[in-house]
Amino acid sequence: NSPRLRVEQDREYERSLEADRAREREAAEAASAAAAAEEEAKAIAAREAAAREQLAARRREKEAALAAHGEPDKTCTEPAASIVIRLPDGTRASRRFWGSDKMSRLFDWADVQGVDITVARLVSTFPRRAFAYPEDADATVADSGLAPSAMLVIEERLDLE
Repeated sequence: NSPRLRVEQDREYERSLEADRAREREAAEAASAAAAAEEEAKAIAAREAAAREQLAARRREKEAALAAHGEPDKTCTEPAASIVIRLPDGTRASRRFWGSDKMSRLFDWADVQGVDITVARLVSTFPRRAFAYPEDADATVADSGLAPSAMLVIEERLDLE
């Protein structure tokens, strides 16, 4: 009876030991997977932060270029356009452009205001005309019919889907 009991106890001990080892392996694998997921999340966050910084730097450059170019005052005799953009948050931004300015300058200004010009259109309210980047970037402000003044709203581009 005693040798049989001993063999049975040894088998039970081995099964218990193997079950403990399996739980330890599973815990180690779960810890490894969690560490890998955390590293991936950190990498994604770093890429997103770099993209935000690039966007901010690009917008600062555009803002500096717009300031260097200047804008016509009310007394200028050359054709000019007063443009107002209604932003998605409901606020408005306004600026004057020379009639000879390319629409790309207006798109740059909209970008500086926080509009993602790659997925949005600038739409004049009356008469309704839609301007998309980069398709309309080479036209002049005057040729686009925005002089002497225009109110533009932001509209999502549906042609990108």
